[in-house]
Amino acid sequence: MLPAGTEFAVVVGNTLQGRSLCVGRPDETCVIARATSKASWADVLECCGLIGDGQPFKSRTQARKNGFDGFVPDGWSERVFGKMRYRLYVLNHEE
Repeated sequence: MLPAGTEFAVVVGNTLQGRSLCVGRPDETCVIARATSKASWADVLECCGLIGDGQPFKSRTQARKNGFDGFVPDGWSERVFGKMRYRLYVLNHEE
């Protein structure tokens, strides 16, 4: 299980290609990941390692049933979820 308050910074698609994205220092409470273009919320959770045994969601279906359905909207999105108050920051803007 991840520590309470873990933050996830996710870039969707080719956003900021060739430039660094710094949303804090990656450590045990900050994870930086990249998702494919036109990613769904379930894709984002999966690339962060939040789907599977011992994680907040056991399957993509469970994540969708808990409000993570559909595609990530363009622009900046922030979500706080779970008893452990995980924070998910997503940038989805194709250049």
